[in-house]
Amino acid sequence: KKLVSDDDLKPLQQLLNEALQEVETLKDAALVVQLEREEEQIQMLARSAEFKESEDKIEKLIVDMNALQKALDLNGEALAQLEERLERTRGEKAEAVKVRD
Repeated sequence: KKLVSDDDLKPLQQLLNEALQEVETLKDAALVVQLEREEEQIQMLARSAEFKESEDKIEKLIVDMNALQKALDLNGEALAQLEERLERTRGEKAEAVKVRD
């Protein structure tokens, strides 16, 4: 004779099934939370990479701007020299005209 009947085991089996379902639900929830955390980390890494890329672009722009400033300075110097030469030439022509007259 059985010590416990099948009918007595049914509620226990039902409780066990519910507990197993709860464990599966908790596992799923834990996986969702883990996935969300990993997604956040990926987004942070992406932002960090975008920031680094932006930093690199800014540094390159600064280098380009410095090179342009040097070119402008050189052009300014060359222009000043040309103006100086032009003034000398004008002066020499004026002298030549005076001497001729």
